[in-house]
Parts: sequence; structure tokens; C-alpha cells
Amino acid sequence: MKLTNEFSYPGTLKILALMMSATVLSACGSGESQNTQSAATDQSTTNQSNDSTESNGDDSGSDPSDTSDEGDQVSNNPDETNTLPGWILSSEAESAAVMLDGSGQPAQVNVQAVSTIEQSGQGYTVVTASGMPDYQVVIDEAVLTSLSSRPRANSDFATGSPAVAIGDVVEFGQDIGYNSNTSCALDAGQGYWPPGPVCPEVMDKTGTFPNQPTQTSETCETGLGSVGFWVNGTSVYNWGDGQSYNNEGAWQTLAPVAEQYDVDVCGGHAAQGDYHHHYYSSCLADMVGDTGIGHSPIYGYAADGYAIYGPWEAQGQLAISSWEVRDYSASEATMPEAVC
Repeated sequence: MKLTNEFSYPGTLKILALMMSATVLSACGSGESQNTQSAATDQSTTNQSNDSTESNGDDSGSDPSDTSDEGDQVSNNPDETNTLPGWILSSEAESAAVMLDGSGQPAQVNVQAVSTIEQSGQGYTVVTASGMPDYQVVIDEAVLTSLSSRPRANSDFATGSPAVAIGDVVEFGQDIGYNSNTSCALDAGQGYWPPGPVCPEVMDKTGTFPNQPTQTSETCETGLGSVGFWVNGTSVYNWGDGQSYNNEGAWQTLAPVAEQYDVDVCGGHAAQGDYHHHYYSSCLADMVGDTGIGHSPIYGYAADGYAIYGPWEAQGQLAISSWEVRDYSASEATMPEAVC
């Protein structure tokens, strides 16, 4: 897959923090990154980090080129060899409630277009998105308690506490009282993000996903940037935050742990302006209608074309993580293989 919004990543998901309990199929990409206007590479290869390849439905009899359901998910049932279904499309009339684009107009939300191309006999899905999710959060007691009990709530919030109450509906980017980074413009995210991280920008992104990825036994590093898209066009980032114990580059830090106070109420934040998730987001789960009454739907796609599912394998049954606990008694860093 090629992801372009001033960066391009031909590789994909090795392990996308299964602490988010999602069924993840990971991969190494081969071939050079290239502009999305050039020929798509058909040399993408993958290796699985979880042996569950259950599809979310049978798309027999459906038209894989049908992307007419604007304002909702593409109607086809997703499967493991079709990256066209599942994307949350927005109509031209849909825009962000708070976030503004570079011209001061309301930003577009979710995915703007999904199409198909064929190169060298291989089918690809081309997805364009602005990177602004259309999230809403209803403040309940658990959310309010989490905000109020932050270790540095007195300084994180302008008045020492969140400016929301139980029952409030918070739009993506709405001021809830945080002392946000100065990179956040007024009326365009100020007060929604905790202090520290930069605030998101409207990112014009294009991803090209192969419809029939190929397995490989190769081991690879995926880097710190985008390794896929969620179905609402938001970037998928890997488990790491680029830091390590004592800056030795051996004992790597997990983003879901180290950055837990850097993320917004939907579990996302920005790097170089690119809003992304490292792990499960209840806001995304709400958008795809994942209630745990059956197998989770597809939450997104890794850059190699493999689907990323939500946490539920069946009603009330969470997926089993493929992570191993590191041996902290070891005299040097250990890096166990992921197990299914």
C-alpha cells in the first residue's frame, strides 16, 4: 500500500498493539514507495500475526465497484480479498462541527472517495480522506471520572477540572477545558486535546490497498508512521512511540501505555499534524456499530490489504492477544516471537 500525505509507507503491520484486542493480520511490504499517480506496486507481501482470518460476511452476488452509499459505509460485505467494502463515506454536505481547514472553512470528515484500479493483473482500492473523523462522545460518569482523575488535572485543565458534565455531547475538536498545545488554533481544536502533543491538521491522504495480499514468512520493521487506515480515513499507527528505556534503543516503550495521558476522549492524537490511533477506540467502535453481540466488523485495513477487526470474535468472546510478556529477569533485552 502507498500512503501519501507528505509521507509514504509501502510496508505494513507487524503487530498493531493487540492490547486493543483486535484481530490483526500483519505484513511486510516490498517494493519502493511511489506517488499514488504512478503504477501501483503488485509486489506487496505479508505475514500473519494472528491465525484468525474469519471474514465478516459473504459478498457473493454483490458488486465490488458499488460505492454509491455516500454518507454511510460502503454496503458490500467485507471479506479477506476485497479492500473496497467497509469505508465510511461522507457526502459533500458533511463537514466537521468544530475543526476548520486551511482556508478557515469547516473541514471535511471521514472518507471522501473510494475507487478501484488494476495494475499488472492485481486489483487495488484507492481511498482518499481528509483525516478528520466525525466523532461524538456522550460524557458519562466513567468518562468524567477519567478526565477528573488525571494526575495533573490541576494544570492540564484551564480551571483545574474538565469543562463538561454528565450527559454533554462532545464533538470532535470541541473545547472541554484542556490547556492545549499552542499549535491548536482557537475554534479549531483548542481545549479538546491535552497539553503536550501537537494538534491535528486537515491531512489530504491517499492510500492504495491491494485486494489480494500475499503471505510471507519475512520479519520486518514497520516504522513509526501510518501503517494503514481506519475505515473513517483516520491513520493507523503501530504500537511504539519511538522511545525506549534510558534511551538505549532496546526496551521499547508501548504507546498505549506511555501516551495514555496524551490522547483525547476518543483515544487519538496527532504526530506532525496527522491524527491517528495506536489502539482500540470506543468512538470508532460506535461508528462501525460494534456492540459485542457477534464477530466484530472491520475497523480498518493494514497497508498490505489485510483487514483489522475489532475485539470481539463472538458474542461475549474477546480475541486472545498474541503478545508475550517480556522476561524482565533477563540480563539483556529479549524480543519473543508473536504467538497465536
